[in-house]
This record gives sequence, structure tokens and C-alpha cells, in this order.
Amino acid sequence: MTNGSAAWSRTRGSPGCYAGEATALSPIEQLTDRYATGRARIAWQQLAPMTALEAFSAVQADPEAGPEAIAAALTLLPELHGALDAAAADRKARADQA
Repeated sequence: MTNGSAAWSRTRGSPGCYAGEATALSPIEQLTDRYATGRARIAWQQLAPMTALEAFSAVQADPEAGPEAIAAALTLLPELHGALDAAAADRKARADQA
């Protein structure tokens, strides 16, 4: 499933670009550009990338994910670990209060 460009840049008429300028995308934007469908595709066209978890999961589920997509997904791991750690701490605090 490839929706975006192989060059990982956007041109005029695409989110984040002005007056025909090509701009490099961040890793989350690269993955959103490639994998977003349905509501996520519509949101991306309005400049809202997928969540880190959605993007990482999309790469993980794609048997044809190339090196660029995999590398972009790996850059999301610190954010994902932080979110999971925060969620675990919150749940532990709630359990301790019960």
C-alpha cells in the first residue's frame, strides 16, 4: 500500500508546501504519507499526520515496507516507549489508589 512519494518530499498541492516548493518530511509525515487511508488520509490532506502508534503499526504490518519506511518507523520508538511508560505509570497509580 503506497500512497506517497518514494522521494519523501511534498510538492505544490500537498500538505505543508507553498508555491511549488518541495520540502522534506519528518519520519512521522513520511509514514503518514505512505500509509494513511480513510479518515487518516483526509486528516493528512489537512496537515494532520497519523499518530506514532498508527504509523509504526502500519510499517510493521506491511510486508513490502522498504528501508526508508522501516528507518522512519524506528525513529518513533522513543516516543512510543515514552507514551507506554506514562500510561503504565498512570495505571499503576490508579491501581495503588484503589
